[in-house]
Amino acid sequence: MIVAILAGGTSTRFGGDKQFYKLKGQYLVDIVYEKVSVLGFPTYIVTTPDRFHVYKSMGYSVIKDTYAMGPIGGILSALEVDSALVVGSDMPCVEPMFLKQLILSSRRGRYTAVPFYSKKGFLEPLHGIWSRCIFNRLRDYAIRGGKQIQWFLL
Repeated sequence: MIVAILAGGTSTRFGGDKQFYKLKGQYLVDIVYEKVSVLGFPTYIVTTPDRFHVYKSMGYSVIKDTYAMGPIGGILSALEVDSALVVGSDMPCVEPMFLKQLILSSRRGRYTAVPFYSKKGFLEPLHGIWSRCIFNRLRDYAIRGGKQIQWFLL
């Protein structure tokens, strides 16, 4: 298993590149990386081809998202390497203990992202374990035009 930090979004609603937004003097992506690296799995930044060298120059191991399909493309790119614990680069409050529980659940045969209902009442996938065994199904969903992880999980 790898840890895949998705960092390919356009941040259009945020008004700038949010993974490089600083919180208490650190980039969001750096905070997330520090938190997930304690899990002991190979950790990668999954990003677009235009940001690939930016992350490489920062010393990160990087997976190039060649699908250009939003978060689904990032997950597919990570699954080409191995099953993945997927987290967003813009989630600095991620809790390593919660992620450890996800990992333990995946070892008991549960290989899907963990959804929750947001305050607005819709299904919102957050961090999750994605098994390589769903790669073909996820790719086929994306090829057919599927863009929402929520709908794939249903």
